[in-house]
Formats: sequence, C-alpha cells, structure tokens
Amino acid sequence: MLGKLMKHEFKATAKLFLPLLTAVLALLGGFQVIFLLVKWLMGNNDSHPLVTVLFALFAVLAALALIALLAVIVIVAIQRFYKNLLGDEGYLLDEPIGGVDPAARDHILHTIIRNYNEDATLILSTHLIHDIEAVFDDVVMIGGGRMVLAGSVDAIREENGKSIDAIFREVFRCWEN
Repeated sequence: MLGKLMKHEFKATAKLFLPLLTAVLALLGGFQVIFLLVKWLMGNNDSHPLVTVLFALFAVLAALALIALLAVIVIVAIQRFYKNLLGDEGYLLDEPIGGVDPAARDHILHTIIRNYNEDATLILSTHLIHDIEAVFDDVVMIGGGRMVLAGSVDAIREENGKSIDAIFREVFRCWEN
C-alpha cells in the first residue's frame, strides 16, 4: 500500500510540474533552433568550431535541465508524501490493534484518539471493525484489490440499517449458512 501511495504522490507532483516541464522543453527547443540557425549560417559545416561548441553546449544544457527537473519532482514528491501522510497532517496505521488482548486494544485506541491532530487525516486498516466503528467519519472496504464499499459511516449505516461491522461481515463472509 505504501508503494501505491508513493506512486500517487509522484503522479500528483508530476502534474504540478507539467507546466514547468513544458517550459523547459520549449527552452530546449529554442536552443535547438538557435543551433540549427548557426549551423545553417556556417554553411551546414558540422566541423566548424562554433557549431561543435554550440552542439556540446546544447547537449549539456538539455541534460542538466532534465536532470534538475527530475530531481525537483522527486524531492517535492517525497516532501508532499511526508507532509500529507507522515507529518502532523496525517497518520497511516496498519492493523494497530490486531493481535492484542482487549485491554491493550482499548489502551492503543485511547492513545491514538488522545494524541492525533483532529484536523489530520487518519488512515487505519483493521479487521476489528466493531472496536473502531464509533470513532471514524468515513470507511473504505477493500477486497480482492478492489474498493468494495466507501462513504460516510453515518450514511452507510442509515442506508443499510446496519452497523459497519455487520456490513463488513456480510461483504466478507467466508461461508454460507
């Protein structure tokens, strides 16, 4: 899941930098036009020192521009990921209450609720729906690599007339009665 989140951040960051990439490519295109114009003025003589120097300069500038842009995109993607999910603005907890006794589970949930920033996003994966149902605003159920159910906890309860735990048990039932 972490890999998918990073992939999303890279895509989102790349979209932010698309205008910058377009500008860099346009600038490189402008250098190419200048290079071709100088080459034409020199009689299409590839061995002329000015043509050779301009070609080398163009190649170096193109490589540096693209490397710099790629580096900026990677740095910004990592910073966005950290800020949005791992910083003060978000929490990603994978099965934090799985495999512990009920007393420890209560302590863990109490600690999470007491310490997280209420303006932050909290993503918590668990199969123990009953224990956490009361504290969440939204739910996403994923099965077989696909989103099975998503929405507001209150709206889903109202629409189905059941608890989220009961809906979870129906959706992911392993046997038939």
